[in-house]
Amino acid sequence: ASVLGIMIAIAILKEWKPVKDKIKALTGAYHLDVRLCIALIFGFAALAEFTGIHAIIGAFAAGLIVSELEEKVEGLLEKLLGFGYGFFIPIFFIAVGIRTDLRLVFGNIRGLEILGALLLAGFTGKIAGTYFISRVSGFSKSESLSMGFAMSARLSLIIAAAELGLTAGLIDQEIYSILVLLAIASVLLSPTLSKLALGRKVPKIPEEIPIP
Repeated sequence: ASVLGIMIAIAILKEWKPVKDKIKALTGAYHLDVRLCIALIFGFAALAEFTGIHAIIGAFAAGLIVSELEEKVEGLLEKLLGFGYGFFIPIFFIAVGIRTDLRLVFGNIRGLEILGALLLAGFTGKIAGTYFISRVSGFSKSESLSMGFAMSARLSLIIAAAELGLTAGLIDQEIYSILVLLAIASVLLSPTLSKLALGRKVPKIPEEIPIP
């Protein structure tokens, strides 16, 4: 199955641009690059699931292929991000919210203890690494601590890992809910703690800079 996936990838690498140009010439299709890219993502996601790999890996592989084939990657990326943030990502987070059971976390001491321990470990690890590098780079203690707190937000990474773990049967519903709340808490706490650690007001950048 893996060999089949490699062969399909090679075929796509060879035929992507000629096929795209031919379809566009015949149909005059609007945003054809976006349509083909989405089709490629779904195709590779399905292929990954078929071969026993998670769909995220297949979608990632599709992105790598597109980045090598498309000449104007920035424009395509902007279109995909707009489509994703407007449609797919909200649906994903709605599904995450539906799967999250707050009773499993707040209904017992064990859930709260695990959440607190993970939150403490997450902040401590990020702050320790960032603080040391920042101090070596010449930043002050407060600036280094502030950057450590700012680097502690990891919403997408934790939720993606939780989804993979739950789908693969590696974690149960309780741990999944704890990880989701951990991601949300890190995002909510990081900016506030970063500002407090800095110890001074961060100057606001004016929306319009007057030109003399």
